[in-house]
Amino acid sequence: MAFTPLMIDLSDRHVVIVGGGKVALRRAKTLLENNAVVTVISPKAVEAIVYLWQEGQLLWKEKVIEATDLKDAFLIIVATNNPIVNQHVINWAPKESLINAAAEVEKGNVAFPTYFRRGHLSVSVSTNGASPQFAVKMKEELERLYPEDYGDYIHFLSECRQLIKKSLLDKFQQKLLLKELLSEEYLDKDRQRRFIEWFKKNDRKSESY
Repeated sequence: MAFTPLMIDLSDRHVVIVGGGKVALRRAKTLLENNAVVTVISPKAVEAIVYLWQEGQLLWKEKVIEATDLKDAFLIIVATNNPIVNQHVINWAPKESLINAAAEVEKGNVAFPTYFRRGHLSVSVSTNGASPQFAVKMKEELERLYPEDYGDYIHFLSECRQLIKKSLLDKFQQKLLLKELLSEEYLDKDRQRRFIEWFKKNDRKSESY
């Protein structure tokens, strides 16, 4: 089974997590970081989930899952340690809902890759469930390759792209300039600042003609 890589906006989407253990907690943190509306359904929950509930960051229903609990769920996370309960949840899921089965990825239609962010840059790694440990290993290698300051560099590229796209340069010149900015020399913040100052100054001159 192969999943299609996809970026998805979960802002204000209702997500139901069935289970209250460590896997459920990891999923909840990821979803909350992306502004999803999270409901955890489980008779018991780890302390960190209870804390998030007490802080009002998610809803915790301290009960056994029922089919009606899944109504209107955009995404359902199946994360209990009981295979029978997990299968019931999958069977009860509305046809239009996305499903992530944490223990048996192939039973769902959504997989959560391991990932990290550097500002606007998101880097994710997945083995389609074949070896989660290898995915983590590769992610750690990529984190070392792209340290925290890459977030500032990506922000610089974003700012430059907007300036260049609005300029009087033709499409070919724009493309060449954007490609030039991928050079490692532009990782230097002073070089970034000087380029933006230079471009704004020269772009204003071209507008005056």
